[in-house]
Order: sequence, then C-alpha cells, then structure tokens
Amino acid sequence: VMTVQEPRLWSPEAPHLYLLCTEVVCGGRVVDREETRIGIRDLQITKEHGFVINGKPLRLVGSNRHMEYPYVGNALPENAQYRDVYQIRTNAFNVARLGHYPQASAVLAACDELGLLVIEPIPGWQFFNGDPVFVEQTYQDVRDLIRRDRNHASVVMWETTLNESWPPAEWKDGAVR
Repeated sequence: VMTVQEPRLWSPEAPHLYLLCTEVVCGGRVVDREETRIGIRDLQITKEHGFVINGKPLRLVGSNRHMEYPYVGNALPENAQYRDVYQIRTNAFNVARLGHYPQASAVLAACDELGLLVIEPIPGWQFFNGDPVFVEQTYQDVRDLIRRDRNHASVVMWETTLNESWPPAEWKDGAVR
C-alpha cells in the first residue's frame, strides 16, 4: 500500500502525471526496475450527475479515433500519433473511442499527457463464432487489453463487447470471469 499526500489529480483540464518507480530488491541490490507514468484520479458514473471526475461532473464530448492511414496503415510514427490526439483535444473533444485493435503505446501516452479521456475497445470481430477456441480468445483479448493499459490515467472505460456482432448472453456472462 502506498499513500500519496495531497496528490495533484489528473483530469482533462489538468493532466498531472507522476512517475512511479517499482524495484525488486534481492539480497540488498536492485535486480529489476520499472518506471510507469500514472495519473491519480477518481471516476464515478452516477444517475444524478452522469460522468464525474474528481468530484466534478463532466459533459463528455467525443470522437472516434482510428489508426489507419493511406500508404502506411498502422505504421505511423509517434509524432504523428501525438498530432492526432492533439488535434482531437484542441478541437473541443474530451473523450475518444479508439478503434477495435490495440493502439500504439504513443497514442495512450499522448492521451495521458494532453488530458483526452479514452474508451478502449477490445479487438473487433464482425461476427460471433461459438467455437470454444474463438470464445476463449475473445476472453483473453479482454484480459490482455486491461492488463496492458490499466495504468493509463486517460483510460476511463473498456468496451468489452464484440464489434458489430450480437454474441449470446452466455458469452457476455463469461466475459467477466
């Protein structure tokens, strides 16, 4: 357990970030070290006030964001990823729903820095296949995405349903396992 005294809270208006250093010490020496950028914030969705961040209601104004570009596809350099997020943020949007595929790490880093809230969907499928291998892979996609991006302050929701398909209730019940 770690306590941060009087943290500067992360929000779209003030995207304060911290660098969390985690070390594994064995025999008095550091054997592994990782640095993770984090933001500290409190999120709620209430019937009375809708989306609430750090105790303040926030009207969400959103956009979709895909990562495909003519001639380069997803092979976009980090500065172009940043430029896209900057354009979304400076054009009065405060939330973006990303495409149904893992985004480049530069995208979420830019969202953290610029204060753009993110709805992150799992990899998309245009159909539902009841084959047990397919079903297990969709559950694994949910786990992998959340584990990969759970420390990003900008990520406020994971969309864990399959894109443009109608999976059965049993799949939806199992997705939270």
